[in-house]
Amino acid sequence: MLTMQEETIRLAVLQRVCPEYRAVLFQRLAADSGTELRLFIGDDIPNSKVRSAKEIPGVDYLKLPTGFIRLRGKVLINHRRLVARLAEFAPQVIITEGESNLLSMFKALWYRRRHQGVKVIHWSLGGVPGKRQTSIRRFMLSQLRKRFDGFIVYSSFGRDILVEQGISAQKITVATNVSDVERHLSNYQAFTRPRSAIRKQLGLPAGFQLIYVGAIERNKRLDLLLDLARQLRDADIHFIVIGDGLEYQNISETVETEGLENVLLLGRRTEGLDEYFYCSDAMILPGRGGMVISEAMAYRLPVILHQADGTEYDLVKNGITGVRLENGSTEEFVQAILEFSTDGNRSIECGLSGQELLKNNYQMAIMSQRITESVHTVLTET
Repeated sequence: MLTMQEETIRLAVLQRVCPEYRAVLFQRLAADSGTELRLFIGDDIPNSKVRSAKEIPGVDYLKLPTGFIRLRGKVLINHRRLVARLAEFAPQVIITEGESNLLSMFKALWYRRRHQGVKVIHWSLGGVPGKRQTSIRRFMLSQLRKRFDGFIVYSSFGRDILVEQGISAQKITVATNVSDVERHLSNYQAFTRPRSAIRKQLGLPAGFQLIYVGAIERNKRLDLLLDLARQLRDADIHFIVIGDGLEYQNISETVETEGLENVLLLGRRTEGLDEYFYCSDAMILPGRGGMVISEAMAYRLPVILHQADGTEYDLVKNGITGVRLENGSTEEFVQAILEFSTDGNRSIECGLSGQELLKNNYQMAIMSQRITESVHTVLTET
């Protein structure tokens, strides 16, 4: 049996790509003196936002030639020679991305079958709130997941889904999926000028500011956000929308045609995003999302949402750090927004509570620690 204190663990992590938001996490894992990490990734996925960071300093990674197989509107990713490259590295533990990297996941299981003692950990959402699956798909997933030695999930919601599928809770580690919280907290602390001055500099109107940051796509429900803007256009409530995507042109045309002056479309922003977070009063997430929740909370913003990616069950405590709505209707969102906009103290208190929750429980260093714990757990299993 491996003695943790005496040996370095060779850890292979299989990902489609290494996006910007993952680079910091892998840097932390690579810096662990007890772990020799190698990251296996492939080419950027054509015609999508699934692409790697330009640089991943401090991380030993191998970029494999990649084939893309179109199947019923989905893209299967084939990292060529993955098994051979794993054999060269000889990992003791493999962490494989979930069903989005299906072929690599099967290759990891095949590698374990041929190399005694290797452990394979499944890393995924576990489940998504409100997303229904057919009984056949649920059965297939439950049978597949039984083949893994351990699980890392994004949230306690995902853990509960796996337990319902018959996975032992002892095999599951919750590593709540957050952004680079430490950096955002530092950015927040660096602000010394009053918000009013920065708002004026950015050309933002007075009144209550709700910020949305993310892709402009159908599953984000930006149509609902526009409906909110219509109903609240006379309430001195404004929506800052930052991002781009397939629905951006449609949203832009609607805002212009209907004269929705309380919607400010800013497109994609890579610089100065922290200023917009800092100048806002609350975060709104009408549809799917996840990482942005922790980003907003780092800037002391309460979060208003319905169903995101499951991390909201850990981060958004009802009435304490924000609001999780029951059915996500326009009426529910309107009521929640009005409650925050008419009670400035509530907004401030929820924002402060959210920031404190992150500081104490949900930073990138903690996420990295949880992943390391999962690796140690599967290696010490008898």
